[in-house]
Amino acid sequence: MKDKEKNMHTVLLKNGIKEAEPLVRVMMYLVLPDLLKNHPTAFYDLVMRCRDKSYKFFGNNEKLLKDKNIVDTDGSIHSSIKNIVLCAIEGEGIEMRLVNPLKKSENYEGSSPNG
Repeated sequence: MKDKEKNMHTVLLKNGIKEAEPLVRVMMYLVLPDLLKNHPTAFYDLVMRCRDKSYKFFGNNEKLLKDKNIVDTDGSIHSSIKNIVLCAIEGEGIEMRLVNPLKKSENYEGSSPNG
């Protein structure tokens, strides 16, 4: 497993932390857009919990996020997911929006700098 981890392509996030490119892609292209479109309160709760670990999930959102393996069974959020969310979301409340989480000079392998 260690050799695979060494060979995994990483990308540099805005916060200066490197994360596995496949995880960043999945979060940015699948997970976060789906939450924003289909489960906006769960999306909001995820962002707020990443910003403040004492934040309490609303209603059924913790279960939904656990079922999607975004939140661990103990209610915590893996540091990689937290890093991506914190770099990928700007704004507050209903003004929250997805943005590119990568450092300006960084891009996904095989992608153009513009997308």
